[in-house]
Amino acid sequence: DVSFTFESFADTINKDLNDVLGNFISRCMKMTIANFGGVVPETGEDTEEEVNLKNTLNGLVKNFDKYLSELQLRKAMGELRAIWVEGNNYFARNEPWKVIKVDKVRAATVLKTALNLIYIYAELSKLIIPDSAKTIMEMFGKELNKDTFIDEINFDFVKSGESFNFIEGVFTKIPKERVEELAVKYKAR
Repeated sequence: DVSFTFESFADTINKDLNDVLGNFISRCMKMTIANFGGVVPETGEDTEEEVNLKNTLNGLVKNFDKYLSELQLRKAMGELRAIWVEGNNYFARNEPWKVIKVDKVRAATVLKTALNLIYIYAELSKLIIPDSAKTIMEMFGKELNKDTFIDEINFDFVKSGESFNFIEGVFTKIPKERVEELAVKYKAR
């Protein structure tokens, strides 16, 4: 029950993986490197923002797991994308690039939360984009948990004091010309 086109494939890669997930990873890691030297920062207490984020993500993860179990892949992918978007929304609302100037501890909390989201995204995405999930996890010097599924969100998978290495270009955009080449090559018009 799937209609495949190279245009929709490229659109998903470009918008969802590159713009939503890849951009989130890049912004969070680069900002942490610039302000905390590539080490997960020591943080303050979670605020209502983090508590609400956990609650929202727990609901989305439950739905994602349910849809995967039922092999409703389109719905599962929608939930996974919603999980990624929720992290972007959290980051944008909490503006660590501004907060760092007035409250370094709060900015550290936002960045540590964001780094944990990246870890969570890799774990949740391992069945869908295994090579990319593995690369993301390697940035933290960790391996994917092959036998488990995250069933309860927390922001302590990546601990304060741990270092990480940002790898540029986990996802790359597919240009229009390449889409046209693939469509011609595979006679998919």
